[in-house]
Amino acid sequence: MVATLCVHAQDEDELVNEVGISYGIVANSNFLDVYTESISGKSGTYFGPLALEYFHHLTPMISVGGVGVCKSHKETINGIELTNLYYTIMPAVKFSWYTTNHFGFYSKAAVGYTIFAITGEQKSTSDKEKSGAFNFQVSPVGLEVGGKRFRLFTEVGWGEQGLACAGLRCKF
Repeated sequence: MVATLCVHAQDEDELVNEVGISYGIVANSNFLDVYTESISGKSGTYFGPLALEYFHHLTPMISVGGVGVCKSHKETINGIELTNLYYTIMPAVKFSWYTTNHFGFYSKAAVGYTIFAITGEQKSTSDKEKSGAFNFQVSPVGLEVGGKRFRLFTEVGWGEQGLACAGLRCKF
């Protein structure tokens, strides 16, 4: 007698988890740096915000999860090279207004905390300062296009992921 084993794979309609990576422009923690540089005529080097996010769909319309963001800013003032590093973690909620197999329209909100470290280096010394602050992301307009599992997305909003960001999302 041969016993059979019934294996039940996740149905494609039940893709309840998603992971995304994105890159944005002008995060709120860098906004003052950009404004100061535009007035003074000096320029710095920016990286980020680079974000990694995870969401779990509680219903087809409501998802909960988290967003992690890292970014940096470097500039030289009076011969001192300053490096600002920012690390943010935020719980988040996403509301899907309209979703099909190849298109989605959503809004997202996140609130969390940013830890930042400022390092200043001269030829003979090095100083470090660490601190933290409340932070957020509000993206009233988010669009995604692609297939059921992989989609490109872009968001417009205000916060630690930037005024605008774009990336790739994988649903599983």
